[in-house]
Amino acid sequence: MVNRVLYLFLLIFISCGVYAKTESLQSPNVNIKTANVNLTQFPMGYFIDTSLEMPFEQIQQQQFTPSKSEVTLGPNAKITWSKIIINNESPQQLRLFLHNSDAYHLQDVDFYETKNGELLKQINIQLDKPGPHPNIFGGSAIFSFHLAAGENKTIFVRSVTFSHQWYALALFDEEYSKRALVGSSSYIALLVGMMLALMLYNFFLYLSARKIENIVYAFYLISGIIWVSLSYGLGANFFGIFSADLLQFNSTLYSMPSFLILFMMLIFETKKRYPKEHIALCIILTILVAEFFIVYSTWLAH
Repeated sequence: MVNRVLYLFLLIFISCGVYAKTESLQSPNVNIKTANVNLTQFPMGYFIDTSLEMPFEQIQQQQFTPSKSEVTLGPNAKITWSKIIINNESPQQLRLFLHNSDAYHLQDVDFYETKNGELLKQINIQLDKPGPHPNIFGGSAIFSFHLAAGENKTIFVRSVTFSHQWYALALFDEEYSKRALVGSSSYIALLVGMMLALMLYNFFLYLSARKIENIVYAFYLISGIIWVSLSYGLGANFFGIFSADLLQFNSTLYSMPSFLILFMMLIFETKKRYPKEHIALCIILTILVAEFFIVYSTWLAH
């Protein structure tokens, strides 16, 4: 009897939690009550355009899936739309800035500002095209708009990716928008700096001890520095490298483990001490090197 009562309470508790979560997702409106806006998490909706060519007029009529402002949808969501309903409940007019801080890896990112179904402003950013992009700051795409007191607007964001769809949207006022841009990639810069220092240390070890494993490990760190800095937006923030330009550096995903395997073979002397394991490592290394040249040659061909 006691077990049944506990089971009933547990079932009610879980049901209430699921209901509360569903209710929160079914209320995608962003209600702003103050002039200070610093929202890195807010409710919205997303829609995956599987046709890859649906016009904006039809997109407005689609059913959007409730979600948070950070989404990871994988490789089967090449074109994804986000829908954000924003209500200004403060007594003053607001100028807001919508950030897509992960725009540096996208092919295209577009913003649409609407009110009562009417398109007010549209910005299309083709990141894979050469030339300046006025709405790109570092690796972030930024869209600004105004909201009068008591006004309601709906913002749509179109994200086109090369492979995997993932992005995070944030909503700021002007001051917090500037702070977000200044503070972006600081942690990645610290990580890259530590890896760079370790790389230089291994170079100096090689000069003093003349051990080849130190130079191999230094090359492993170089590959890691390139991949981390570009994949996490450091290259976009400091060097303006984003979108299609990032694809050429995907080959570092093969050079990193290649140098690491070489380092292991040298440091553990697998050829002498572990001949079977050495053969296995050689096979893996051969596959990685072949993949590296295939990716690099494919990029050169384009």
